[in-house]
Amino acid sequence: MKVGGSFDEFKDLLDALVDILPLPFFFRNEHLLYKRISKKYLDLLGKTRKEVIGKSIFEIWGQEEAEFLYKSDLDLKSRKDEFHSFPLEITDPQGIKHNLRILKRAIFDKEGKFRGILGLVDDISDQTQIQKKLAQLNKDKDTLLSIISHDLRGPLANMISLLKIQEEFLNNPKGSEAEKIHHLLKENAKVSFDLLDKLLMWARNQSDQLLFHPEEFDLYEVTCQSFDLYMEMAKSKGITLTNKIPKDCHIYADKNMILTVIRNLLSNAIKYTHSGGTIRVNAKEGNPFVVISFKDSGVGMSKEQLDKVFSIDKKVSTPGTSKEKGTGLGLILCKNFIERNNGRIEIKSTSGKGTDVIFTLVKSSQQNRTTFAA
Repeated sequence: MKVGGSFDEFKDLLDALVDILPLPFFFRNEHLLYKRISKKYLDLLGKTRKEVIGKSIFEIWGQEEAEFLYKSDLDLKSRKDEFHSFPLEITDPQGIKHNLRILKRAIFDKEGKFRGILGLVDDISDQTQIQKKLAQLNKDKDTLLSIISHDLRGPLANMISLLKIQEEFLNNPKGSEAEKIHHLLKENAKVSFDLLDKLLMWARNQSDQLLFHPEEFDLYEVTCQSFDLYMEMAKSKGITLTNKIPKDCHIYADKNMILTVIRNLLSNAIKYTHSGGTIRVNAKEGNPFVVISFKDSGVGMSKEQLDKVFSIDKKVSTPGTSKEKGTGLGLILCKNFIERNNGRIEIKSTSGKGTDVIFTLVKSSQQNRTTFAA
């Protein structure tokens, strides 16, 4: 009895030491069955000690993860006295993804007989996310430089050339030709200014330099204001604008950002809708979100275009139905601003059958405003 008591004390002490290790710990025996595990390892698995001890990795992990771990265990048996690192991505019981680095080694006795696998698990999810974010920032920087050097420099260079030609016409006027040059200059200037304006807004938003002031406002009124701005443009193409957003539809968001979103979506819809077409804006109130839809009867988009529409490094700009020029940044900016306001955006479109841009914004209520602020 005395010997048994001493063994129990030793076992309890060993379990306590294992549990205070800073990283999740495990030991699998010569049959690759779990023999000893720390509480942190159990928390990672979302299981109890009774559910794990004496079980194989195939009884604990998913098939794909278990096969990977089993192969790496077998590989370690041929590498004595060395720790090796193995990457593994898992989803915990709460549905959260983790990027793990498993440090493990094979254990052998004095006679060189294999006795098991000892290992530690390091959760490097934060480091991985930081690396991914840095990689994306570098990618965005390169894309931004590419846009400035190509998409902005080109129109400005064209304007300089056109100004030189216009100067010649002023000295030797030929009415209609001078008028054409003036129109081209005006269009180039407009496109260049629009591109530069959107680039600045996008860059400020990416670097958190854009002021963010959420407030309660009436979505119907804001949409009416935007309709007023684009009514002449729509009439010139024979396009009907319809605002079906319910009156007194109050949302909680940054008003300037949402104005930019609405104007970009209206401008896009008019640009890619043929004469005689329709653009209909609707909203359905729910809780905690209002679902808004901008639906047009325009040219629509192919699946390939849809896949690229929100990627700044793959930005797509196609001429409108009246050969209007675009920047390819409008929808990217819309997505940034909507997500900044705790919303989501999706686009449903079929080539030749129109486009439906659907997004959500937070409905104004005391509870939702409190949740938004948090």
